[in-house]
Amino acid sequence: LIFREECERAFGLTIPDDEWGSFGTLADLLDFVWRQTERVAGETTRGVGTLDGSRHWDASDMVEDLVIGMPMTGINHLCESALLKHLGDLRWRHITKLTGVSSKKLVDCDGERLYPAFFFVDVQFPARASMAAYGENDNVELIDTVARFGSSLLDGVAYVIPHDRRNTLQQPLRGMADALALGIPAVRLSNVFVMQFNGAEWLRKSRPREELISAIPVTETPPDSYSFNKQAEALGHLAIPGTSFVSLHRNVIDYDVNPDRDVNGVGLLYFANYPVFLDVAERAVLKSAPLPLDDALINRRSVVRRRIAYLNNASWRDSMQIHSETWISNPFLEGEADLSISSVRIFSNQIAYRRSDGRPMCVSSCEKVLYGIA
Repeated sequence: LIFREECERAFGLTIPDDEWGSFGTLADLLDFVWRQTERVAGETTRGVGTLDGSRHWDASDMVEDLVIGMPMTGINHLCESALLKHLGDLRWRHITKLTGVSSKKLVDCDGERLYPAFFFVDVQFPARASMAAYGENDNVELIDTVARFGSSLLDGVAYVIPHDRRNTLQQPLRGMADALALGIPAVRLSNVFVMQFNGAEWLRKSRPREELISAIPVTETPPDSYSFNKQAEALGHLAIPGTSFVSLHRNVIDYDVNPDRDVNGVGLLYFANYPVFLDVAERAVLKSAPLPLDDALINRRSVVRRRIAYLNNASWRDSMQIHSETWISNPFLEGEADLSISSVRIFSNQIAYRRSDGRPMCVSSCEKVLYGIA
């Protein structure tokens, strides 16, 4: 996918799906490029705009005020799944704003329906103000930024700015690291355009008609989240815990897809529901560990950072097998002087497999704190 986009960028042309699929060798590709460059000789290729990252937000961004209501909450705090549902909807609305068509009319050159599926999510909250710091009636400003690499990949950051911070930012937001340094939560969302075939569990990468995405800002390099996704598939994790973490337990659970709760309107497992599946498995690990945690403690889990690489999907008829390993921080290894104010931190690496054929569906690495527990 990256190679194809780089070829199109380098030679200033579009390679249709059927042409790309017909290439058996690099010589075939070169022949095609030669024919196309001869045909358009003398024409000026379209320039590439770039994001300068020099603004709090601009006209191409999607800005929304949000008051956190009860549907956005879980036990004790803001719900991760509900937040991702809202931000996922914001990203899709952002795409439709820039393309000028409704999501149902986002199609390829043959008129086939496409979906900007999420393939990577990175949720980050400040360590001292985890997701549990946000609750009912809190007011935040959401700013979704998005850019594209070529015609297939989208990437951007959604900032979750507390209401009392909106007018105090002294510098522009230039990415997740910048936001975190200022104590502002941020969620990175990466999309790839896909079409369905042979059922909901099979998705094929594609790209929309070029004129539909011409208004989406362009980046000159592919998002590194695409590499993270491939590395996660190869390694089975996106991160490893620090040296102060000790393993609590490993566990494997089966999870049956609930068609009335887990699936979206097109028969796909919804990306924002994956943290729920993973949390169910993580709870089983924590309750079955040699030194188990009880439910009251487990209910205090609060996300500091979660990264998910989405690899495959599943139909509502399928089920999953989720492999988990969870670690807990040892404050003595961290040199903590006062354990009464030390946060309890846990870290989990998880892989969910599709039971129908054993394909990996997602890889997740997540760090949490037990909010309010020393």
